[in-house]
Amino acid sequence: AHLLISCGKVFICAWSPTSTLLASGSGDSTARIWNISKEALTSDRYPIVLKHFNSSAGENSKDVTTLDWHPEGNLLATGSYDGLARIWSDKGELVQTLARHNGPIFSLKWNKKGDSLLSGSVDKSAVVW
Repeated sequence: AHLLISCGKVFICAWSPTSTLLASGSGDSTARIWNISKEALTSDRYPIVLKHFNSSAGENSKDVTTLDWHPEGNLLATGSYDGLARIWSDKGELVQTLARHNGPIFSLKWNKKGDSLLSGSVDKSAVVW
């Protein structure tokens, strides 16, 4: 069986370490959480769309360039072209926005314990959160 994911340019994908969830980061200013279990494939609950801009405020598109699941699989960190790192629940709620970079974030990784997040940016900085 094949699952076709259609959401614009896909820059990155990551499997949840604890479930059948798959996250993808796209060039349409979104990340998506997909559930690839047989039951969920017929559900209208997925994908969950994580918007990285506010269309009502007239914000421009912000590519989602990197993402990483927390080791416990309950949080997803995303980095985007707007220089912000965001932490989302596995249900799609925005938990926290992290602002320290002055350029696009292209690298993001949780440590093994899950108590720190590392982000790297084209602004020539890396930040441990």
